[in-house]
Amino acid sequence: MVQKEIELLLGETASGKTDLLKERSKKEKFVVFNCDSRQIYKFLDIGTAKPDKDFLERVRHYFVDIVEYNQNFSAGDFLRKFKEYVESEDKKIILSVGTPFYLNSLIYGLDDIPDVSIETKKKVENILKDKGIFYLYELLKKVDPKRAEELNRNDKQRIARSLEVYFETNKPISSFYKKKKSVDFKIKKVNYIFLDKDQLRLRISKRVERMVSRGLIEEVEKIMSIYGENIFYEKPVIGYFETLEYIKGLITKDKMKEKIVRNTLLLVKRQRTFFKKIVKDLNDVHFI
Repeated sequence: MVQKEIELLLGETASGKTDLLKERSKKEKFVVFNCDSRQIYKFLDIGTAKPDKDFLERVRHYFVDIVEYNQNFSAGDFLRKFKEYVESEDKKIILSVGTPFYLNSLIYGLDDIPDVSIETKKKVENILKDKGIFYLYELLKKVDPKRAEELNRNDKQRIARSLEVYFETNKPISSFYKKKKSVDFKIKKVNYIFLDKDQLRLRISKRVERMVSRGLIEEVEKIMSIYGENIFYEKPVIGYFETLEYIKGLITKDKMKEKIVRNTLLLVKRQRTFFKKIVKDLNDVHFI
């Protein structure tokens, strides 16, 4: 099989990846492989800033709306799907990356992570129940600071999984990430939308206002009616968890928007740190 050539488009949340792809689609033919751990979920549309329906119809996007919100989708699942999709696609592929961890797994691969016993799962579950998610996160920072840096401190599923592997093997889960590409492809070009912090802060603030005006609150209520309120605690996503707090009367609307902006900026900081590490190993990187 001929080795596939793939172009990378890197950019933190709200940097303008979709806008750039829209402009390019007026002159070029390509498909988009969407490397975003939130836009994979059905019904999470406004809060994840998914591409609009018109653009999705004009340009095929992979990894959008592929799983239910209450289903798990790991980096390993991403790798398997990526291999399946890339081998079947004949058009030019642009990998639009907002989740560096997926890209890291794609470039360097993953080792087979050992199975975890029921006893170990129960151990982590009991710690979570007794001491809470923030305690779990602080514990992860001690045993696997590299993995903790990659995660949102509210990401119960991935924090618990990381600790389960550590307790089972006495090795951090990050040690199972290997420097070996698991999918045969060639990175032809890398474009990195690199905005300064003030630009990103302004773009994020404007985006949050748009999300609210377009119906973010109603979207959260709809998701609650489908999956129940606890889904936001089990799989917290920025924008949704804060909106739930508003719906429950715990914070004002202005405070909700303020928290979404602040938490998005923290996410952007983690994304940028990760991107900087990855681009060191890439060639032909263009900062735009």
